[in-house]
Amino acid sequence: MRFQKLILFDIDGTLIYHVGAGPVGLQRFAFAMQRVYGLPNDFDPSEYNGTIDRQMAWDIVSAHGVSRKKFLEKFPTYIAGMLEYLKEGAKKEKLYEP
Repeated sequence: MRFQKLILFDIDGTLIYHVGAGPVGLQRFAFAMQRVYGLPNDFDPSEYNGTIDRQMAWDIVSAHGVSRKKFLEKFPTYIAGMLEYLKEGAKKEKLYEP
């Protein structure tokens, strides 16, 4: 049997070093979604495993009637909100495992 090799490039480190997979980390999505788009926490982030943050956010906000234009205008603020939440969460628990 001949073995084949697969080479992966982890350009942003998310395949090897995952940040925020615990309860505090996963709540970053709901925090930013409510804060930036005013949407309720009525989604389960684990349903979006393997999806990039931008696609996940678009799927959720578009289901609530947010326009693509409004989504794109506010998306940088959404990312900043998640980062803020993670920074605060990191003060309470370890969010990163090498």
